[in-house]
Amino acid sequence: TIIALDALDEDSALTLIRDHQPPRDAQRRIVDDLEKGEPDFADATQEAAAREIVRALGGFTLAVEQVALYLGLHPEVTPADFFATLQQRGLPVADEVVLHEEGAVAAQMLTQSKQLGLILDATLAKLTAPARTALAVAALLPPDSVPWPWLRALTVAQHPELGEKDSLGADP
Repeated sequence: TIIALDALDEDSALTLIRDHQPPRDAQRRIVDDLEKGEPDFADATQEAAAREIVRALGGFTLAVEQVALYLGLHPEVTPADFFATLQQRGLPVADEVVLHEEGAVAAQMLTQSKQLGLILDATLAKLTAPARTALAVAALLPPDSVPWPWLRALTVAQHPELGEKDSLGADP
């Protein structure tokens, strides 16, 4: 079954990113979150950067979700840093696309798949070699039917160090 997802409106997309922000000051955040009902950005500059990310992605749900997850998992990366990186890698902001001559806009714009590619590149770049192997093997099957023993065996075959348990018997 294919489910079509419309683009998120700007406020909903911004809320998605905001909800994944890491805690800055745990006690203040708990009190603030209870009062305001939502987490907050570190400052107005970061909120503005997150809003620019949303605008640049045109509310593309999957891409916005990936940005939100990435920022949540990497608290050392601010929305402003992430937006700057996207711009360096060639993600145009829709407001900056200018029509100079017929066809010029099409050459400047990225399709959603290319947008998602830029976002996923940032996430995948931090994966270790064994994690990339596991991801590549798991991608061969539908996400709800990847047998763990099969995935583990194929990953260990490529990275034998994963087959060794540590001193406490934990499986890496």
